[in-house]
Amino acid sequence: MKHTLLVTVAAVSLAGCSLRPADYADAASTAAAISQVGASEANPIVGVLGDDMAAPVALVLTAGARYAIDEFADEQNQAKYHHNLSSAKWGATCNNLAVLASAAPPAPIAIGILCGLAYYQYGAR
Repeated sequence: MKHTLLVTVAAVSLAGCSLRPADYADAASTAAAISQVGASEANPIVGVLGDDMAAPVALVLTAGARYAIDEFADEQNQAKYHHNLSSAKWGATCNNLAVLASAAPPAPIAIGILCGLAYYQYGAR
């Protein structure tokens, strides 16, 4: 856990301020679910380096996605794309928190979907 915390801090430092609250919430809830209840990362891209590295890998990949949106998306679409990514991240966060609370499947998935949809519909743009 100590190693994961250090790597996460390093990843966040490298990512700079391009990350949003949803990105940090997803990474933190992922790390908590993995370390506290023995969950495993379901995304094979994020879990490529193992479950202990899922949170920092997620932050680095998300920082890359945010950077790509800022650099390559049409300016009129950037806010929409960031909002869509944040909606997915809030959905993942809610899923992780349901797993952390030991909710039985498929409840975490349903909770995650509802949370992501709620942010998409009503969240700040």
